[in-house]
Amino acid sequence: MFSKILLGLIFAFFAFEHYKGREWIISNKIKNRWTYNKRINYQKTLVLPYALLGCLFIVMGIVEYLSILSVTDFLLLYIGLASVILIYSAFKVIPFFKD
Repeated sequence: MFSKILLGLIFAFFAFEHYKGREWIISNKIKNRWTYNKRINYQKTLVLPYALLGCLFIVMGIVEYLSILSVTDFLLLYIGLASVILIYSAFKVIPFFKD
């Protein structure tokens, strides 16, 4: 449980850092290739997926600790919610790499 909560807090921290536009998260390859405005837009695009994944990890860690759901229901819910977030983030980020 604590590892999932810690992972969720790390994702929330990354969401906050992307929101603030901090450049230490972005690789040097992207920094050198993209303009400043494109990097900022890219980071703003990643705020929502990171925040949602952070909340998902925290909530599912608590649900796992409380044993509210059966294992099958827990896994199906976890995979379903995470896949929606990951597909959303992929569709939002792919246009940045179509140079």
